[in-house]
Amino acid sequence: MLKTLWFLFIASIIAASITWMLDHNGSITINWLGYEAKTDILTAILLTIFFTLVVFVIAYSSARILAIRFPRFSQLFKKKKNDE
Repeated sequence: MLKTLWFLFIASIIAASITWMLDHNGSITINWLGYEAKTDILTAILLTIFFTLVVFVIAYSSARILAIRFPRFSQLFKKKKNDE
């Protein structure tokens, strides 16, 4: 029961935050290496999430490829359990 209420509370907070963001969408200016980009906050958040997912997929894929090519490489990241 408590887990269900906690889930509903978190879901309502997220829904209220997204609704507020859509209603009060501001603008930001990004300066990087002399270039200036003007966009709204929601677009910046969505682009940040997208690029984070792309980096995660590339890192995960390269780790899996290296684990196939070099099996001992994957053993470096596995934790050894003591049989005591």
